[in-house]
Amino acid sequence: MDKVAAYKTLIGPTHQDYYLSYFRRAEERGYAPVSWHWPVFFAGVFWLLWRRQYYWALLSVAIVFASQALGGSVATAFDSQRLGALVNMFITGGFGLIYLPMKANAIYYNWAKAAFQKIQTEVPAQADKQLEALTRMGGTNNNIPLALVVFVFIMAMLAGPPPELANQ
Repeated sequence: MDKVAAYKTLIGPTHQDYYLSYFRRAEERGYAPVSWHWPVFFAGVFWLLWRRQYYWALLSVAIVFASQALGGSVATAFDSQRLGALVNMFITGGFGLIYLPMKANAIYYNWAKAAFQKIQTEVPAQADKQLEALTRMGGTNNNIPLALVVFVFIMAMLAGPPPELANQ
């Protein structure tokens, strides 16, 4: 199976030309170049989940929680809520609004390249089985981002109104 067919299968039908163009540039250069990705800037974790980048989605959530904890610790240590919020905004914003949109295409390319190499190693010289495995691994996943939205909505409903509004 050739690399382009494998990448097409992994990408799925959505925005194939865009990603294939980036993958081609990365292949020609020998590394994944930095490029801006607007969908990640606006959708972040949801894009990662939709494109099956589960490791990066989990890492993004972990960084947000770690940033919250660090911001809280700084706020307590220096008795300054503003300083804690600034630390939190710097870490979360720096990662989610700058680093991730600049590296999203590279993350996706490296994942696709590794998936292709893995399938070639696991199922050598069997193009039909390689295609089947790549189809299972790739494409997009609409269910997990939707499930995340539903989960957050349900948790917000169960939590009830903020205390300052509950007493009114």
